[in-house]
Amino acid sequence: MMRLLHSICRDLQTIDSANPKDFFDTHAEGFYGKLFANLNEISLKKSYSFKEEIKSAITEDVIRVNPKNVRPYDINNYAHITFTTNNQDGLPIDVTSGDRRFTAFTRSSRLNKEWGNEEWSSVLKLKDDVDFVNALFWYLMTEVNVEGVNWEKDRPKTKIYDEMVEINAPPIASFMEWFVTESKFVDYDITPSRCKVGTDIGDCDVIFNEHHLYNESIKLNPSDFYQVFVKWANTHNMYSHGVPSNKKFAGLFSCLECVERGRTNKGRYYSFVPSDMMGELEEKKWIAMDDE
Repeated sequence: MMRLLHSICRDLQTIDSANPKDFFDTHAEGFYGKLFANLNEISLKKSYSFKEEIKSAITEDVIRVNPKNVRPYDINNYAHITFTTNNQDGLPIDVTSGDRRFTAFTRSSRLNKEWGNEEWSSVLKLKDDVDFVNALFWYLMTEVNVEGVNWEKDRPKTKIYDEMVEINAPPIASFMEWFVTESKFVDYDITPSRCKVGTDIGDCDVIFNEHHLYNESIKLNPSDFYQVFVKWANTHNMYSHGVPSNKKFAGLFSCLECVERGRTNKGRYYSFVPSDMMGELEEKKWIAMDDE
């Protein structure tokens, strides 16, 4: 479908590439003179290192290019950028500070089931049919009304977008979902008003939202809590360059509003209400709404 849209401007003002370096590397010129830019077969592995450049290319009116052996210069950015992929984790979406750039959609399940190679080959041939390309152009110009659309506020939030956001959730959010749904706050210990934590799956066989502490404010020993995090991170291979230190672990909570820190004569503690934690994770779309 993107190739049909690109056929309107032909090759002169369109580019299709599976290599993000064609657009965002030091000497990339992919956006120069282009109205349509499609990054094909995109994946988080290929795109993550360019996450800030991708955000800039989407929002900035002027971008800088630096061809080899030429002094860098600025160009007007007219490109409409699309990303196509079979990977659900195609793009690094900034879920911590809030995304306002991406709209995501998936292919029609009906076409996927009912169309084969013959049907898609017929559609692809239309890009070389001058009459069809002319009709497509006038259909888009006269029948599709986008006047007055606020692309930041009115953009559709689709199911596949929510799933992509969940994949991009901070690891601490995934850990907290696991911690609550596995009911790791197994019971109170001998320290008043403080919970002990479970270190092995199976410590508690109660459904998490039926646990007697699910709607209560629980207090956790930071050292014990960190050890549970370390075991979880190693089990799920979350950090390729090593699990964050205890000090950095404390800083990871900055993206979670419902976690409180405190100190008593018994020492420091973290405190949160499990049901509030799940509510915040759902509100930020870091977990699916029907996880319960």
